[in-house]
Amino acid sequence: MPRPRRSNLGRRTNNAVYYHRRQAVGRDNARVQPPPNSDLHYLESFYNYLDSITYKRCDNCKRLKLTACAAANCSACAKNYKFTAANRMAPGIVPQELQDLSVTEQMLIARVHPVMTIYQVRANGRPGQYRYKGNIVNIEQDITEIATRLPKTPSHLNIIIMQRQGVSGHSNFRVRRNEVLNALRWLQVNNPYYRDIQIADEVLESLPIDGNISQDLHYIDEGGVSKEDIEDDDIVETAVPMQQQQRQQSVLEHAIQWPTGNSFPINEYRTEGYLSSMAFPHLFPDGMADYTDFRRITKLSYSEWTKFLIEYHDHRYARDPRFRFHALNTMQRHESIMRSGVFAKKNDFTGNMEQLAAEYNRNHNIVNKLLCWVSKIRG
Repeated sequence: MPRPRRSNLGRRTNNAVYYHRRQAVGRDNARVQPPPNSDLHYLESFYNYLDSITYKRCDNCKRLKLTACAAANCSACAKNYKFTAANRMAPGIVPQELQDLSVTEQMLIARVHPVMTIYQVRANGRPGQYRYKGNIVNIEQDITEIATRLPKTPSHLNIIIMQRQGVSGHSNFRVRRNEVLNALRWLQVNNPYYRDIQIADEVLESLPIDGNISQDLHYIDEGGVSKEDIEDDDIVETAVPMQQQQRQQSVLEHAIQWPTGNSFPINEYRTEGYLSSMAFPHLFPDGMADYTDFRRITKLSYSEWTKFLIEYHDHRYARDPRFRFHALNTMQRHESIMRSGVFAKKNDFTGNMEQLAAEYNRNHNIVNKLLCWVSKIRG
């Protein structure tokens, strides 16, 4: 006689059995009861929704976003074309000539050198995250020399290697002569900010065919260190934290000789193309999508521009160790300027900024009476 079939009403679902056996431990070791069977379908629906969230690329703005929607295009592009090619916000595809360049090679072909301090810390004896210190400043090189002197010579790169005393290891400062030449030739033809340059053959001949130029850079010893602290990855030091002032001052005076460059920082608000082609040509190969593009129809805030690039589908901006700090620090400085106000204490002078600048040229002591107030900015 066949065995009578049991009713499904008394059976537990697989999820119910799982959550019945798995009792999570909460705070103070308190036992957390599993959800009742009547709520399991809500839990299952929640996990199904999480599984449906994936990165999707918008066909218009080329950004990657986490979404559960089936549509590829984002809703923002359907309303306006702020982040599309129609608004000159379409970064060009990085050609083969500008791919896989070392940090040193990127600096050799750059027309503007952002001065910043970058460290790479270790985590459990392995290379860890990058660490940044201080603010950045963009120093423009002499345009008349740039027109005839690219690439820069390794000794003129504003790189200083900070190493501990007794350490012979150094980062990988690889330079390949043909890679630098091919990159400059491509930029000269395809980038409007590089069309007036002339490639210096004598400088190219001084570069190694494929070698390390760390011997041509400047070193500063900072004291003893164990071999475990030596990094094998790229560590870019383009500014120096001033420790042990007297011992380092003579080294710095000899090392930092800005190569016939301008002694004044670039105006970040009025210099077109200073970021796209002059500082990071390997990220903006054709000069498009620059923040200082004055031909853009719809203007963007710096935070909108930065967020767009960080979300770009090929991850080139988010992965670049120098650009992401440059963008973050520039955004913070721009925001602090917009949220700041200048006040004068015990002073009879009244006027606008132009009148204040004229008064400063006449009386430098007026700056001692100025106070700057800044509201909260994002950290």
